[in-house]
Amino acid sequence: MIYVRKYFLWAILVGSFLFAYLGHPPLPCSKPIEYKIGAFDTRFGVSKADFISAAKSAEDKWEKSVGRNLFEYNPNGSLAINLIYDDRQATTQKNKVLESVANQNKDSAGSIKTQLDILEAQYKLDSKTYTDLLSAFQIVEAKYASDVAYYNAQGGAPKDEYNRLTVEKQSIADQGAVLEAKRVALNSLGEKINVLVKEHNTFIDVANGKINTLNQSAGKEFNEGEYVEDSAGVRINIYEFTSKEKLTRILEHELGHALGLEHGSDPQAIMYYLNQGENLVPTAEDKASVLKICTTQMTYLQKAYTMIQSYKTASR
Repeated sequence: MIYVRKYFLWAILVGSFLFAYLGHPPLPCSKPIEYKIGAFDTRFGVSKADFISAAKSAEDKWEKSVGRNLFEYNPNGSLAINLIYDDRQATTQKNKVLESVANQNKDSAGSIKTQLDILEAQYKLDSKTYTDLLSAFQIVEAKYASDVAYYNAQGGAPKDEYNRLTVEKQSIADQGAVLEAKRVALNSLGEKINVLVKEHNTFIDVANGKINTLNQSAGKEFNEGEYVEDSAGVRINIYEFTSKEKLTRILEHELGHALGLEHGSDPQAIMYYLNQGENLVPTAEDKASVLKICTTQMTYLQKAYTMIQSYKTASR
């Protein structure tokens, strides 16, 4: 009976060993997860070499953070990373055009603002000069009108006064012409400023409109990629990115899921559920999650061995 029990226990141990190494993929950290490039759509405008480079960069970020060999590129690996083009990337590419248009309009508005600052400073100076000249002119004009009225009341001016008033009249007329020219020039400058203000506001409105459209998709949940594990195998699908840095971050996030990581609470973490950060380095929260998986989970063989030991103890 004892021999039967011993052989039975060994059968369980051997069976568990075979299940651990042949019937189920290794647990995280027991050996590197080998990944390959699967479906690859060229409409993203990225080369396969650059895509692999981004994946290796994402791999490197995780491995350096915990000092372990977690992933390995292998054209025959079990984890396929697919690049799948759909309306998400099409929208992203449209958004890049919107961003370009917004930036162009902001640049144009900035250029106009520089002109406006110069013209408005000139208008302020010219306006003060015109106002000062007008005030002085009105004093001279009022004095002339008063003198004329006085001599008219006297029945006429003496010859020398008449000659003086005649000269003053011409001088006032000349000053008036100069003032009118300055008024016209000042009004013209004001109209030019108004036109530039409208152009500036138009550029700003267009830029803000594009930016508002872009902001509507900011801070969304991670749907640029997904990690899938089902009866067909394991795979990472990438649907959307705007730059190599963004692609690297998305790949980091999904590789984290491949390790078994869940979403975290730190907004800066790679595993935060919202794709809103720029950070590419795993945070303390990310590292702790990886180390927990790497150090606390036993292999299937260890679990089987523990189960057998417990059974033996109970059978004594």
